[in-house]
Amino acid sequence: MVESFKITARELRRNLKIHVQMPDDYNQNEKAYPLVISFDGELFYNFIGEDFKVFNTEEITKDIKDDVLLVFLHSPSIPAWRMSELNPYYNGPDKDVDTVLSFIFFEYITNTVLPLLKQRFRVIDNQVYLLGFNEGAICALDMLYKYKEYHGAALFNPTLRLCSDKINEDLKNNFTCKKSIYLYRGGKDTNPKEDDLFYHLCTRFDSLKTEILKYEFDSNGDNSYFDLGNHFSEGIKHILLNK
Repeated sequence: MVESFKITARELRRNLKIHVQMPDDYNQNEKAYPLVISFDGELFYNFIGEDFKVFNTEEITKDIKDDVLLVFLHSPSIPAWRMSELNPYYNGPDKDVDTVLSFIFFEYITNTVLPLLKQRFRVIDNQVYLLGFNEGAICALDMLYKYKEYHGAALFNPTLRLCSDKINEDLKNNFTCKKSIYLYRGGKDTNPKEDDLFYHLCTRFDSLKTEILKYEFDSNGDNSYFDLGNHFSEGIKHILLNK
C-alpha cells in the first residue's frame, strides 16, 4: 500500500514529492512502525506523467514491507541541484553546485518533513533511519551523525571521491557508536579510487567502535542499480537491529 503526496517546500524552492510505502495491513491494526527515509525517490516510484524509475520496488522490498514504513523523497531533476542538496562535502568540477543548499535541505527534512510524517503515520519515535545511494549515501551519513533524530543508516556505494576531507573530521566529531551502519560497495566499479576511500571509511568506523556495523564489499558487484537493489532489504534489516 502506497501513499503519494507533494509538499510545497519554499525553503528548497521546489515541490518535494514523497511516496510512503506501508505494510499491506497498516489500516487493519494500530501498530507503530520503524521509519526509513530514502533519498532519490524517483528511482523507486513515479508520479503520473513521469517515466524515470529504475528499481522494481515491489520486488526489492518484499522481505521487509510488512515490518517498516518506507519513505521515498524525490530529488531535483537538475543534476547540480540534486548534488547541492545531497553532498555538503562536494569538491568536484561542477561550478553550479552550491553546498549551502545541503544544510537547508537537512534542516527541512529533519524539522519539517519528519514531524509531518510522524503526525501523519504511526512511527516508533526512536526508530527513524536513513538510506541513500551514491550522493544520497553521503547525505544519509552526514545527517545521521549531526541529528539525534536518526538512529541508523544504510549506505550504498557512497561517492566518496567527490567529497573533501572534512567528511572524516565531521564523522570523528559527531560520532556516536550507538547508531547502526550498513555499508555496501561492488568491486567492479571502474574507479579504483573509490575502493581505497571505501576501505578507509570502513576502517574509520572500526576505529570508532561502531556497535552495530556491517560493511560488504562484493567483488562481483558492479554498483549498477540492479546490483544495489539486490542488497536493499539486507541493508534495512541490518540497521533495524538496534531497535
